[in-house]
This record gives sequence, C-alpha cells and structure tokens, in this order.
Amino acid sequence: MNDYIYEKGLFYLLNLICTNQDSLVCTDNETYLMGRSNPGLPTWIWTKDNLSEESYRKVKEDIKKYLVDKENKFTCKKELYDKLSQEFDTDNYFEMGYLECKELKEIENKKGLFDKADYSDKMVLARFWQDNCREMDKENIDLPAALETVNNWIEEGNFYVLRDGTGKAVCMAGYSTLDEYAKITHVYTERKERGKHYCTSLIYYLTKELIEKGYKPMLYTDFHYEASNKAYNNVGFENEGILINFIIRK
Repeated sequence: MNDYIYEKGLFYLLNLICTNQDSLVCTDNETYLMGRSNPGLPTWIWTKDNLSEESYRKVKEDIKKYLVDKENKFTCKKELYDKLSQEFDTDNYFEMGYLECKELKEIENKKGLFDKADYSDKMVLARFWQDNCREMDKENIDLPAALETVNNWIEEGNFYVLRDGTGKAVCMAGYSTLDEYAKITHVYTERKERGKHYCTSLIYYLTKELIEKGYKPMLYTDFHYEASNKAYNNVGFENEGILINFIIRK
C-alpha cells in the first residue's frame, strides 16, 4: 500500500495504518487511498490533486464503509474536505499543520538534561499524559490507563524526558519511525514549568538525535498552540502542508 502514497511525510499516519493487516483500507491504487486502524480512530484519506469526478464518486462510496458511529473522524486535504462538506453532515473542523525539520537550528539557553525515560518516571509521565489529554482532547484518562500507555512508551525505547537541576522530569516527547521518517509525538511540558525553554530544549535534543540517526524529523501540530509551535519553529521545523480534521455524522 505504501507505494500509492506520493506524499509520504504528509500522510505518515496513513502509511503506518496501511502496514497493519487488520486496518480497513480502500483504494483504487492510483488516485486515492483511505485507511483506519480501529473504529473510533480517525480515517485518513489521501487523494491525488485535482481529483476527477469519477474518482471522487468512488471516494464517496468508500467513505460510507467507515461511517460506523454517530460521529466519525476523518483527516484529508482541504480540496477533498470542501467537496465532502457539501454532501455530508460535517462538523469540528480544524486545520492541522505538517512540519518538517530539514535543517536543525542552534538554540540559545539550552536547558535541562536530555534523558531516555525509564520506569522510575512512570508516575510522573502518567500524570503528564492525563493532563495532556484534558488540555488537548478534553478527555479524562484514569490512572491505570495512563500508566499502561506510559509503560508501552518506555518499553518501545523511543521516549524521552528533559530533567531539571534536581533530576525531575519536567517535559516529555517520543517518536515513531516509518521508512526514512521519524514522527515526534506526545510533546508535553508540565504546566508550572512552561515558559522556561524546556520544550524548545527537548525538541532540539530529540531532533538532533533523529537527524544523526539518518531520519527526517516531522510532526503534526495544532496551530492554536502558540507556545509549542514557537518551540518547533525555533528548532528549525517549517510548515510543509495543512490537513483538515473533521467529523462526519452518520
């Protein structure tokens, strides 16, 4: 399936979805590809630019296979969204930026100790994850679920923290890889520690490590979060595209 994606960075998550044999994937092998790993998670749709009416008709028919809930999440280019919004009951529109770091920028005031997360960090990171979910998704995650998530991050070995002078973790971020790309994710700074350059420092150190390993660092961002976006820009991440997140009501 990956061969059908011409914008592999921009549609990183769709590439990842297609590596899972249990994912629901629909495609005409040329002009569109859509996939979802599990019900309740977003369905990603890649389409060729200037999609023909015939291809668009097929996309519409295949979308119906993903309408299993009252509200179904989708991610696609704005060109496709504009068409779909005229024919489906859509809501919760927001623009998600796709950023790449092609050249790392040196930063001043590097802070803290860049360190791989370990099991001694589990309780702190679980609290960070609970707070992050409340801030980003307005979702309450109970402690056992948060600890299970954090345990998986630590086991994968791609999760890092920035420690202050006392050794306490004050900021976290992880990454996943697919082919030449490395996607930075789960970036969070403890609320009371914000504005102290911790996030910028963590992103700098993590991006530097990824580049040294031969990856192309990238991430998705909500442009409404000015502080984190400033940190990304300071390190060298640049906007390379925009995708639309929205829901379709069944």
